[in-house]
Order: sequence, then structure tokens, then C-alpha cells
Amino acid sequence: MPNRENAIDGLYAQYPGTPVVVDRVRNIGSLALSRAKLAGMPRAHLPGLAAHGASKLFAGDAKTDERGAMVIAKTALGIPDALLAVADRPPEIEAARSLAAQRDFLTRENARSKNRLRSILLEPCPEFEAQADLSDPATLELMAAVGGPWSISEASSQAVGTLTRGCRRGERLARELP
Repeated sequence: MPNRENAIDGLYAQYPGTPVVVDRVRNIGSLALSRAKLAGMPRAHLPGLAAHGASKLFAGDAKTDERGAMVIAKTALGIPDALLAVADRPPEIEAARSLAAQRDFLTRENARSKNRLRSILLEPCPEFEAQADLSDPATLELMAAVGGPWSISEASSQAVGTLTRGCRRGERLARELP
């Protein structure tokens, strides 16, 4: 079944009052839960560890959507104590959670990008890499002046020396580069 409002609403209309159980409250499960709430249907969540443990009780080990749905349905019917109720959180809490998740993502991506740049710089110019402050816009401007980190190994020794001195002094020396 497609994860679309009309398809979900049509299914819920066929089975009013049936509990809606998902294994993920956010992402893929959020639309099903929000439509169930609008339809006045009971909502529950099967936590990941419980779903994983329950999946071992059934034949097969392939991880498919169909098998996952079967495990959730049979667990919900046979072991209802494994389910957690889905709490309605105030919109402010959900907004804060969403912003915190985005901040965490951006922080990880920023660290990943800096680590990658340091890796690129380390091979051709270890002295510059050791002194480079990748959060300093002036340092990034200096690197851009020689064509970016990939071009540092091709830059003249005078240009790399200028970069290194500029990095030490924290000055903008991009215009001194050849």
C-alpha cells in the first residue's frame, strides 16, 4: 500500500476502530499515526528491540517490508503487552525535537566535512594541515586562492609557504599568492 493520505484513509475506513501499530513513530510511521489520530483509531508503537526479538519467533530471516508488517501485526495481536501507546506531544515539543535533530545532523556533517578536508590536506602538506583552522573564513579563503585543498600539492612552494605563514599569523594573504 502506498504511504499516501488517500490510501491510508481508505484502509482505515474499511476497518474503523482497529488499532494502528507501527515500528517507527517518526519518519515512515508518522503519516499512518497522524491519519489514525484523525480517524479516532487507537495507536501503538512496537519498539525496535521488541520487534527484533519478535522477528526471531517467526520462520525466515529475510528483512522485507512484508515480513516486518507480519511480525508487527502478529506481535500486536499475540503479545499486546509489547506495545507502547503513542503519546500526543505538544507541537512545541515536536518542533524542538525536530530542530535538535537537524542541529545534530548539521554538526555531524560539519565534523565529517572538516575531517575529510584535513585528510585531503594531510597528504600534500602536513605542515599546513597541522596549522589550518578550518573554522576560520580567512584560512578557507587562502586555500581557495590556490584552487582548494586538491590543488595545494600542485601549488608552488612559495604559495604553500605563504599559506602556512598566513595561517600562523591569521592574516588574509590571498592577494600575495601567485
